[in-house]
Amino acid sequence: MLDLIHDNRSGHRMEIVIPTFNEERRIGNLLQYYGGLYDIVLLDDSSTDQTVVMAIEAGATVFRRIGQAVGDVHFVYYANEVSKSGLCFYLFADEFIEKSDMEEVYRELRDHCSLVMCRKAEWLYGRRMLTLNHTERRGFRKGCARHDPDNLHENLKAVDLPDVQISRRLFNLHHFQIWSVRGLFGKVGVYCYTEVEQFRRSKRAFRSFFRRYVVSLLGFPFLKAWRERNIGLARALFFSLADLCELVIAALSWLELKFLMSTEEQLAYYSTFYSRGSNSHSI
Repeated sequence: MLDLIHDNRSGHRMEIVIPTFNEERRIGNLLQYYGGLYDIVLLDDSSTDQTVVMAIEAGATVFRRIGQAVGDVHFVYYANEVSKSGLCFYLFADEFIEKSDMEEVYRELRDHCSLVMCRKAEWLYGRRMLTLNHTERRGFRKGCARHDPDNLHENLKAVDLPDVQISRRLFNLHHFQIWSVRGLFGKVGVYCYTEVEQFRRSKRAFRSFFRRYVVSLLGFPFLKAWRERNIGLARALFFSLADLCELVIAALSWLELKFLMSTEEQLAYYSTFYSRGSNSHSI
């Protein structure tokens, strides 16, 4: 389940457990912000960049994840079977929680609580989305984490023990996902984004976009569905909807390029939360 690469845990500090894969552009923020106060533990999925090297140089502990698993299985195994201190907080490389709140989380788990809940706020291109807040289970004492394979969206549960106590306080957790059409939609996203980027540099940008995507991809599916009746209704609908999805991705690419932060601008903006905290932001 987990293969130890480098161990630097103290055994008496709370462990911040971070799943990673090629996070060299973001992991530095967490290592610097929380390092020295807590034991940083990476559960790495065979990163090919400098993520592991940076973590080891910063004094973190690194495990390599073994086997494919959907959800939080590796963290549950770590929190229940591998943790040295017995106090674990689950954090992703694109998330942020104030040091003062993290200190309270540590005290809650150390003194009397088995489970700590967080109120998670989503950030989109540098703006907080007030309508997308929800709660998640993030802090666990050893032996209290449980994986629910039937609930991939929110599968961390507390084991059914009579002495499991849940903290009454909700802590603010901020999710700084770096949104990008190229990152979210795979090869189709990369292709559409690159082509739209080329269109926007041309003299007749909107005309090129309209001919390539609106006329072709909006009109062609209906023609295809009518002419390709021999392949069956299900196949015709599949390819028609696939064309419409490509049109939507191209439109998202245009909006992102024209109005929204680039990936580099998002990374730079979110880094300010770690350099000077989030007190100057609207929380």
